[in-house]
Amino acid sequence: MIKLKNLLNEYTENSFQMDKIEPKKRLEKTAVAKMMPKTTRTIQEAEKKISDWVGKRIFVNSQFFIVKSKGNKPDTPTYWIGLNEYYINDEKINVSKISVADVTGQEPNTPVKNILADAYVSTDVALSEIRSAFEVIRKGS
Repeated sequence: MIKLKNLLNEYTENSFQMDKIEPKKRLEKTAVAKMMPKTTRTIQEAEKKISDWVGKRIFVNSQFFIVKSKGNKPDTPTYWIGLNEYYINDEKINVSKISVADVTGQEPNTPVKNILADAYVSTDVALSEIRSAFEVIRKGS
């Protein structure tokens, strides 16, 4: 069954719980870390910061980016980068859960299946690095 929160771009978690991230899919342990080194360096601080909000009401804004690495290689993979950005009331926490999937050759608007990497990261650093390190093909929320 699909969770309703997977279909919404904004929702409320009345008792926030951190998602368990599989050790082999942790961002810093995947090839994605080389494409996003600044974002990868924010993981420990972001995890500590978001853990302070476990069990509390939190607001989530979801967005995604379809990107390719900058450069002129014709066989460059296409990635889906999803960000769930967390807020308390109107206060930005500056932590997002980032998920990255390879969607090369996948039809637009089809569900993302194979998540390569997950992590809690600094929102500001991740957004800046997405815009500077990648060619953004499409953005949505």
